[in-house]
Amino acid sequence: MKTNNENWIFVYKTATKKQITQLTKGKTGFQTLLEQLYTHRNSEINQEIAGVIVRTCYSQKIDITAFDSINYPHTLKKIENPPIVLYSRGIPTMDSEPTVAIVGSRKASKFALDYSYNLARRFSENGVTVISGMALGIDRAAHDGALSVDARTITILGESINYKKRKKENKDYIRNILKLGGWVLSEVPAIESYGPRAFNLANRNRITVGLADAVIVIECEDKKHEGKKSGTQHTIDFALAQNKPIYVPDTSIGKFNTAKYLSELSKHSRVEVINTKNGPDVLEQIINKNFLK
Repeated sequence: MKTNNENWIFVYKTATKKQITQLTKGKTGFQTLLEQLYTHRNSEINQEIAGVIVRTCYSQKIDITAFDSINYPHTLKKIENPPIVLYSRGIPTMDSEPTVAIVGSRKASKFALDYSYNLARRFSENGVTVISGMALGIDRAAHDGALSVDARTITILGESINYKKRKKENKDYIRNILKLGGWVLSEVPAIESYGPRAFNLANRNRITVGLADAVIVIECEDKKHEGKKSGTQHTIDFALAQNKPIYVPDTSIGKFNTAKYLSELSKHSRVEVINTKNGPDVLEQIINKNFLK
């Protein structure tokens, strides 16, 4: 008999995006969809894969949280295309926990890195959990700021949580996050060969935003002239779609590599600039989850 987690992983591996959307929106019953998918040509193979993943997670102490689990983050259920299975280690976020996503470019200025570090440190000292993606640059600076005061932080990976070829320095970094009570998660199936792919790296940003009460964009590369978007631009799109508060720094206070883009972004009606006057108010809004509409 298949376990509930095996069934959910089987659905992830077999169902179309449209079928999963119908499921998460309650338009299709789980059992009904399962019965439909059992007739799929890859049904037996995907059932075997699901079983292997569950056994791997059990042996490697990886938590599996399916969409119908009581431990599934309530905030993620509200987003478009929520992940139907999460693989994680550490302590999950609680709905009452104030959270902020601090995101930005890998190629950030020294000033922007220091700004991110100090901002994350300030939030952490006031009980706000910092969320980011652990990439070099702004993400890593934000995590570093939280860890500097022994605070918990949350990171969303763009590869499997048990990716075998992960660099030692990143493995050590994850261990430190977990040691301080953090949470490391991914929607990528826990298969050791599943490394980072462009689609997963971009798509994980909807989870970053979904778990956060607010999003702070420190620096952002504008890649529209190349006919594509940077990871931070994807994050901004998800934040706008999820109606999350978005903040950017006052670029007049120091050297930001992408000051022009941030200035343009600040003109958006949904974006607020953090400055010396409103900084305490922004902190209070996030701590209390009380945002001005």
